[in-house]
Amino acid sequence: MGLDWDEGLLVVGNAVTGVWKSPMALGQEWRAFARVAKLVESQGEAPRLHDLRHTFATMTISSGVDVKTVNAILGHSNAAMTLNVYADALADSKKVSWTSWAGSCPRGSRRP
Repeated sequence: MGLDWDEGLLVVGNAVTGVWKSPMALGQEWRAFARVAKLVESQGEAPRLHDLRHTFATMTISSGVDVKTVNAILGHSNAAMTLNVYADALADSKKVSWTSWAGSCPRGSRRP
């Protein structure tokens, strides 16, 4: 039951009933949820629905997922766009990776 998977299907709704939510309705529901849940972002405002997309991308890149994969998930026109928007997360990811790698290397070695 429901719809077959379609890579271009970028909507949210109920696949069983076939009722899909408009972006405006989705935004209104998110704002109501954020208000009830008392969600606050760093600027003291309620987070926008689109902020979830940025959070997802930042956390995904920071956890080590490659930019090409994140680019494909977000649907950016190319990886350069993803790099431009999320360069800070990528820099943090590299720092964590380097620290992890450096910590696994033997510290000095003795000569025979």
